[in-house]
Amino acid sequence: MGGLSSKQTGRVSPEFIRLPSGKLYDCGRKVVIHNFKDLHYICSRLSISEDEQFFILTKYNGENCLVPIFYPHYPNDLHYKTSKLLIAYYLCEQFHLKCIQLENPQDCADIKLVSDAIIANKNQINTNEEDAKALDELLNSEELFTRLLNVLLSIPELITQWVHVKDVKGKLYQIGINRDGLLIHQEFIDSLSTHFTWQHLGNATANRSTVTLPIFMTAENANN
Repeated sequence: MGGLSSKQTGRVSPEFIRLPSGKLYDCGRKVVIHNFKDLHYICSRLSISEDEQFFILTKYNGENCLVPIFYPHYPNDLHYKTSKLLIAYYLCEQFHLKCIQLENPQDCADIKLVSDAIIANKNQINTNEEDAKALDELLNSEELFTRLLNVLLSIPELITQWVHVKDVKGKLYQIGINRDGLLIHQEFIDSLSTHFTWQHLGNATANRSTVTLPIFMTAENANN
């Protein structure tokens, strides 16, 4: 890989982005976050153009990164193995960052194997031979890898992003955003939660820090 590395300069060159695997990726030219053309360019280079809608080029942990913006319902909703790998890596890292617990010890062991590899990649160190072999078997076995990704995609804490907001009257709300829609929960009042699917929502408009989501009133949510 050409160019200047983060260890050589103390920062990452604008020609590099961090992939969910933890590795730095040389884009071949400078790229700008939240730029549609640059996202398209990177997805083309990674040969995942048909799955571009699932990703965003943004700043994460102080670095320019390619990360998932939303998740498929099933692994086969993705067109490419590379797309599945990128999403699985990201979800495995989030699994440990959020200290999520699972009952099946094999699932936990597989997820830890992947997340340990991400840490090793970020620190530019090699995993031990035994773990490297186990990781290779996991990621290259369609059956094992599909089972792992199905487990990850079934964990609500992983596939929902929560934000805290106030309305104009000062009431506090939590908004959960995921592949199915929005869950709006008024804080401190457990009974006041409303779910809107994406079919209920119109085009969002933004004005500085305010985002307006038009809601199409239906019989299902007219009383909420």
